Amino acid sequence: MAAEIHLPVCGYSARCSVRRCEARAAMLARDTDAQGRPLRQRELCDRHADWLRANRPNVHDLIHTSAEGIRKRLLNIGVAAVFLTHRKLRSTRMIPLARAKAILLMVRNGETPEMFRELAHRMYSDEASYVLRRDLTVSLTPRPVAKIPFSIRPLQASDLAHVVVERPRRLPVLRADIPTCYVATTQDGSICYMQWLVTVDQQSRLRPYFKGELASYGTDTVLLEFAYTFKRFRGAGIMGAAMAEIAEQGLQHGARWALTYVKNDNIPSLKGCAKAGFRPYMLRSEIWRAFRLHQSFRAFDAPTRYPFESERQGNR
Repeated sequence: MAAEIHLPVCGYSARCSVRRCEARAAMLARDTDAQGRPLRQRELCDRHADWLRANRPNVHDLIHTSAEGIRKRLLNIGVAAVFLTHRKLRSTRMIPLARAKAILLMVRNGETPEMFRELAHRMYSDEASYVLRRDLTVSLTPRPVAKIPFSIRPLQASDLAHVVVERPRRLPVLRADIPTCYVATTQDGSICYMQWLVTVDQQSRLRPYFKGELASYGTDTVLLEFAYTFKRFRGAGIMGAAMAEIAEQGLQHGARWALTYVKNDNIPSLKGCAKAGFRPYMLRSEIWRAFRLHQSFRAFDAPTRYPFESERQGNR
């Protein structure tokens, strides 16, 4: 099996590693074996990167050692980047001020332990996520029903303050102004759930805030991301019902498919997605080493059960 090339973001100058090439490297590529284990890292100039694109059909998008590449690298580092390289960030303006403000709000909101867990996670971890998919042209039967009535509408400017108080880490992506964020509101107008529906033309706005690389999708697909049930409404079965309605907004954008990413051990979220009509479609392997993410995607060859469905079958 040919080795996949994974492309972590880099942010340093180097010379092209191709023998006798003296050009400045503009890209960074990493070879892995079939199990995803790193073999070697190569710095490439534009000319040799073009050759790699033409001759290796399984190459992911090549990452430039440009300011944008550095910025995304620092965004992936997240909390550590703010604490360890604050002066560099301020001088190069590679992380929006909203990112630093969000971290301060998270500290105020008592999320410091979660921040440090995320820091340790990005130092060293091996995980996997499901890429789930739903065919929007197929009627959802039975439809999930929440314990309380709600209605779906687009996010409004007047909602921002309430959202940031409840979920401060979403401040940077809110500032990105992705136009298709939806909220579920109760009869008294309280927000109980929110989620972004990202069309293909909005991928570039999402990428700086998405952990890792997105599986490519086209105009017939929308991505649902950053699902969140507000704390006082948890346990009311809102996620499945609200997510189903938000996904169906994709039909207005000409989409047939809806995708979403969920950690393979996040059983409550997987159950909510299942109720919303999503099924396992691909598996994304995620390897974090010293704040660098190496990942690969594997499509399922046949219909695949959720982990909780397998457990249920095994207990019968």
